[in-house]
Amino acid sequence: EAKATLATAKENLSQMSSPQAVVFSKFYRARAEYRKVVGPPQEFYKDGLMFLAYTPLEEMLAADASALGRDIALAAITGADIFNFGEVLATPILGALSGTPDAWLTDLVLALHHGSISEFNTCVDANRAAYFAMPALANTHEEVKRKVVLLALMNIVFERGSNDRTITFSDIASRTAIPVDQVEWVIMRAMS
Repeated sequence: EAKATLATAKENLSQMSSPQAVVFSKFYRARAEYRKVVGPPQEFYKDGLMFLAYTPLEEMLAADASALGRDIALAAITGADIFNFGEVLATPILGALSGTPDAWLTDLVLALHHGSISEFNTCVDANRAAYFAMPALANTHEEVKRKVVLLALMNIVFERGSNDRTITFSDIASRTAIPVDQVEWVIMRAMS
């Protein structure tokens, strides 16, 4: 029923001549809340970012902003097709986590953004109890580890000049902290 109502609302919005930002804010908040319940995380992430595009952070209660920051960080980290963290880092929403028990999630997002295995491992080790207490992370830990490996590979490629993109398997294995015999799998996964 909620899905049908949101589809109708989207259609109505597209027919309005110039709805105000508050209308879009309410619409994307409702869609984000719906996606938070039914998933998948990448859809919640998109709708949450759209909500933020129409809603100034200073208009939100601090508790609501930090909850949204936590949820968007979790969706970015666990979302299957999210490999670009620039969008969430460009918004002030992760700043709402500062001074909260979830502040470490900002470091985790940054570790993935940098494609840094060592930053990722350091952050997880330092916050192990909180990390595994969150079902979204505990249930997808292996997928998140594979994601950071793929991001590390992508960063290896883009850190080099366009004329210097020949990378040995041993370089990739060293940087991604995986055995050389798994590098081919990582490359095939990255290409897909």
